[in-house]
Amino acid sequence: MKHALLTYALLAAAILATLVCPGSAQDNPAADRAAAAKKAAEERKNAAEARSKAEAEYRANLKVIDTLVSDLHKQKRKYVDRIAEVKKLLSEPGYAETRLQLRIYEQIIRFCQPPPWTHITNYDYDTAHKELPPAANAILDTPRFAGGQKLFAARALATYYCDYNKFQEAEAVARRAIAFPDLNDHEKSRAYGILADVFRLQDKYAEAMATAREAMKYHAVSGAILGADIALSFGKNADADAIWKEANAPYEKLSYIGRRRNRNERPLKPLYLPEAIAFVKDTENDEAARFTVAQYYLFETFGSEEMSAARRLLAGIPARRGHGGRSAISNIRRPFQLGDYPLTIELCEVYAGSRVMEDAAVRKMYVIALGALGKNAEGAKLATEYAKDEKTKPVDQVRFRFYERTPRVPACRSGQCTRY
Repeated sequence: MKHALLTYALLAAAILATLVCPGSAQDNPAADRAAAAKKAAEERKNAAEARSKAEAEYRANLKVIDTLVSDLHKQKRKYVDRIAEVKKLLSEPGYAETRLQLRIYEQIIRFCQPPPWTHITNYDYDTAHKELPPAANAILDTPRFAGGQKLFAARALATYYCDYNKFQEAEAVARRAIAFPDLNDHEKSRAYGILADVFRLQDKYAEAMATAREAMKYHAVSGAILGADIALSFGKNADADAIWKEANAPYEKLSYIGRRRNRNERPLKPLYLPEAIAFVKDTENDEAARFTVAQYYLFETFGSEEMSAARRLLAGIPARRGHGGRSAISNIRRPFQLGDYPLTIELCEVYAGSRVMEDAAVRKMYVIALGALGKNAEGAKLATEYAKDEKTKPVDQVRFRFYERTPRVPACRSGQCTRY
């Protein structure tokens, strides 16, 4: 009887405790979850702080490397000494980070490459012969460097072997670069570019062009630039045009041809002028691309009425896109100095509303060009407007008041005007 009474009392107490604290059986799991979440948040915070600290240390050390390289350049030190100074950093613990090691090895390679002529007396070919291959192979043999990060070293080493007529070794390096497993499409195209250059340097034109077309399978524009460079270096302009047609990239093609400056490449630009005019006139094309193409083909001479019509369609683009600076001003200054006043006026109208037309020198060119073509009334009106502009310097305001009456053409000899 006593045992039964005791058992009954214990059960009653347990039931009463449950009734008084109904959530006590569930409180522990909830508390555990809260504690786990708090711990995870702290770990994430600590990890983020560690990454931020490591990134700050990396940037500080990278700045030290860049400063050292800059100081060595300013001091005009011998390149053998520059390499020795930079190599000292490889063994320091603070520069063990992967990106810093890569940066140091790449700088050694750059020091081994022929410098600008102003520093050629400090350059030593024997040093390059000794130092470049170890630095390049250090990059190529390091697993923690990504494949794309190794392409610079691969190209430098392949070129080095070609310089010493070691073409088999150069080809092996290029094929090794192509075989890197983690390359994206653009990097794969660049790797094929290394092999194409090895063939080009051996005068193996067919193999080089075939390799360029392999590169186009991964990145059409990069491969086309590669193939066009090879074709033009062999004087095969038709092949350059053909590979661009395969790429089907009109803007990139016109920009590529527009940038050609070598004497044997200058005749190419007039051949592409009709295509450039059509591209500029097509308002479906990106306006920035249209303006870039126009600068290459339509800003050098007034040319035909068709060229003029295409230029006029560009009006407003510089204002919308905030064009300014020396490059834009040079577009107007160049034809003015050559006495091409119709083109000067047309370009000023294209740049109307942009920062370019706030420049006092450009405004003077505009007024003078109008006067040169007998548009004195228009020139005087503009001069009055510019003279009243509060942003214009007082000395320029006085000059524009002089032009209010008679816009004058400066005395030029041989078509060269250099006063503005």
